[in-house]
Amino acid sequence: MKADLHLHSRFSERPAHWLLKRLGCNESYTDPRDAYRIAQARGMTCVTLTDHNTIGGCLEIAHLPDTFISGNISAD
Repeated sequence: MKADLHLHSRFSERPAHWLLKRLGCNESYTDPRDAYRIAQARGMTCVTLTDHNTIGGCLEIAHLPDTFISGNISAD
């Protein structure tokens, strides 16, 4: 089984990196379905998104095969 357990989508609106915070940028601008497709093309047998403080991206791909819900919770 292969899964990338640190994959963000456009739902990651609160970046962890100080420079992205200062610039007001998101962690990622990738559409969840594109992230799913790319992860599968790179050999991932399971796909999840670890967006910051939300499972919104996961819910967009939850109906697709071999997905599971996860998240990246920030404790600021």
